[in-house]
Amino acid sequence: ICLVISGNKEIDLNGYKIVLENTANTYFSETTSWIRVENGGKLTIANGTIKGKNANNTNRYSAGTVTVQGELVTTNVNIANTSPGSAVYCNGGKITASSGQFEALNGYALHVGSSGTPEISLRGGVVLKTTTGEGVPEQSSLKGYGALNYSAFSGALNVDNAEFLGGISVRDSLINAFSTDSHTVEYALEKSGTYTKLSANIPTTKTGELYWYGTGVLPLICTEK
Repeated sequence: ICLVISGNKEIDLNGYKIVLENTANTYFSETTSWIRVENGGKLTIANGTIKGKNANNTNRYSAGTVTVQGELVTTNVNIANTSPGSAVYCNGGKITASSGQFEALNGYALHVGSSGTPEISLRGGVVLKTTTGEGVPEQSSLKGYGALNYSAFSGALNVDNAEFLGGISVRDSLINAFSTDSHTVEYALEKSGTYTKLSANIPTTKTGELYWYGTGVLPLICTEK
């Protein structure tokens, strides 16, 4: 961990970029994030970029760049993870993101774990994006990656204005958080090894072309049935 927030910290990056990287086999496990907001702590960030890379990460659930147990508030901030894993991992905490972007590479842009009662608020046109190494938006049905994975059994998801570039995975009870009038999802459809970028309104019921249950406990919003 590079930075641990246990109190109340406000940072205006003023357009600057923070890059946090390591090399393989260094003492930095895949369950460790570069920044952790502890329970009871609050981190408010504005106007800049935080880019992390943990060479020891091997899967989409890895902690990645920022882990939130307390509260994270971002305004016009890009948080990126350039290795497998989550750009932002919420472990029972509270996240309010307005404008800016969360971006992951072969992982989740925002992964909400199954513990606690997380509160997620996405507004101001914030973008959640997950891509392959070739920059193609990933959807949950292809490799298990996506823009948003909300696996908690309780908590709150409020989507006021957001864009999702990649698959979305949520509990049944949270599907109605999305409004087809104001939110779209861009996804990648694979046919014979060729990816095609498509976009559509997000479904708000468990029916339709874009809704698919999958084999796990989570219903998936994606392109395949």
